[in-house]
Amino acid sequence: MKNERMAKVFLALCDPTRLQIVQKLAKSKGCVQEIGRSIGKNQPNVSQHLRVLKEAGLVETRREGKRICYSIRGENVGKLIGIAQKIG
Repeated sequence: MKNERMAKVFLALCDPTRLQIVQKLAKSKGCVQEIGRSIGKNQPNVSQHLRVLKEAGLVETRREGKRICYSIRGENVGKLIGIAQKIG
């Protein structure tokens, strides 16, 4: 079961757009529109990628008024991205 969970995490991170989103969120939380502007993608595209990241347990949501803001789920995700950057 644990290997399946890890595989889901790595599959979620294997897409360049999702990596960009996670890197952006490692710096600061943001709503879909803010994330899209920062990485140059449209809202529907970003929403689909955020869904995959959320299902993999990498990001979490919090409602702020009418907006839903996304952030990295726990410090280990940021550490994983940092390690990957050192390898690459």
